[in-house]
Amino acid sequence: MKKELEKIDEVEISDTTVQDDFKNLKANINGHVETMIKEFGKYRVVVTDRYHGTIFSLIAGTPVIVIKSNDHKVVTGVDWFKGIYDSNVCYISDINRAAPTIRSIYDKFDYHELKPYFKEEYYSKLKDVIEQWRRA
Repeated sequence: MKKELEKIDEVEISDTTVQDDFKNLKANINGHVETMIKEFGKYRVVVTDRYHGTIFSLIAGTPVIVIKSNDHKVVTGVDWFKGIYDSNVCYISDINRAAPTIRSIYDKFDYHELKPYFKEEYYSKLKDVIEQWRRA
């Protein structure tokens, strides 16, 4: 796949694993997260088989192509974004569709800041939901 994608653009292979011991990781968690978001934000498109890759891509505003892995989370996670971030998250079941999908994104994608759907629809309401639950 890498050879095929290099016909389109530069390819970098990476992952979301942070090489740090737990104590340093915990002490610098915000810095690690910000670094990861910046890393994902420098790409025109991300191809991933990991749920974290999908999340970091969305936060960074980078379109993401999700390919199936043995982990059910990545496929199930894509379902969360249907109807919300359809132009930013694309699931492909056939790895051979990666190159044509990237070409399509390069031709059509309008890079823009994503609407904070989950913040508005869930997270900002969470405190009230918890308070109502406690009172019930």
